[in-house]
Amino acid sequence: VTVTVRARGARGRIYRPGIITGALGDGHCSLAQAEVRLLRSLAELGCAPESSRLMDVSPVDYVAPAIVALAGDSDFATHHKVVN
Repeated sequence: VTVTVRARGARGRIYRPGIITGALGDGHCSLAQAEVRLLRSLAELGCAPESSRLMDVSPVDYVAPAIVALAGDSDFATHHKVVN
């Protein structure tokens, strides 16, 4: 879709930050996200499922400044994945 839109002359950006978690300092986050509720429940229970799968999570105070910095870039032909 992005390639098609750009071919038609439209300008825009797409940022894909993955799962945004709480702040590094105090962990403050939105409890509305299902992933956050799952991680909180597992921590409170003192358990975690056995899995080798990694979760792509980044703290909000890492993602927000990265997106602000990228938004100032004048190159609209780029695609960014913001991960920690």
